[in-house]
Amino acid sequence: MTARIREWIASPRVTPFMARAFVVTVLAVAIAMPLLIIATPYIEFFNDMAVQHKVKPQMVWDVRGGVPVPGDLPAPEGSVSQTRPAWPFPVARVPPRPGEKPEARAARVAAQDAEAARVAAAIDAGGPDVPGAFRPPAATMDTMKRGQKRYDDVCVACHGAYGMGDGRVPPRGFPPPANLLDSRVRAFGDARIFHVVTNGQAAMPSHALQLSPADRWAVIHYVRALQRAFPPPPPIPGEAQP
Repeated sequence: MTARIREWIASPRVTPFMARAFVVTVLAVAIAMPLLIIATPYIEFFNDMAVQHKVKPQMVWDVRGGVPVPGDLPAPEGSVSQTRPAWPFPVARVPPRPGEKPEARAARVAAQDAEAARVAAAIDAGGPDVPGAFRPPAATMDTMKRGQKRYDDVCVACHGAYGMGDGRVPPRGFPPPANLLDSRVRAFGDARIFHVVTNGQAAMPSHALQLSPADRWAVIHYVRALQRAFPPPPPIPGEAQP
């Protein structure tokens, strides 16, 4: 074997076997390298930030008493949020419950209405426990323009361009929103509507993060302008009117 190697070194020549081996090797590398690059998302020599113990909101990080504990824990009791102003009144939110009996639902809605009326009365009275941000400003032209802009940004998708509840979202399977032009909403005080926008009601979520207190009052002034511009729709037969 050594003699043959020395002979080939002395007079090198390419045999058919060597040519075939070279072509096969090149093809194998050309196929394997792209596959290796695709199969390896990244290569890090110092991957301490990628491999670490952490909890994400979608994760279940513990099981206590047989109940899984999600990663998005609620804020500690008594803490102050950095993203939304503190609401000075307790909230009586009544989200819908699957299979709930009508009488139970009616009782919870009545409790919510009573709470909303109390909050509205406190704001309208302007008591000392109402922060300045939650007091209604004057309905100036600038406020109306601001309210129209914020209504178009946040509210029009559900309530429609003129507040009739005919936005683009409800036809796609979402619960129908309130018609802001009907007599029931017209009878609400401004503070009552402010309370609903702040904390939500029924299927409507809170919009406190999307609308600042000043924006909420501006939207309310714009809704009142829509109510003055359009007559109320006829009442639905059999529906109780305020």
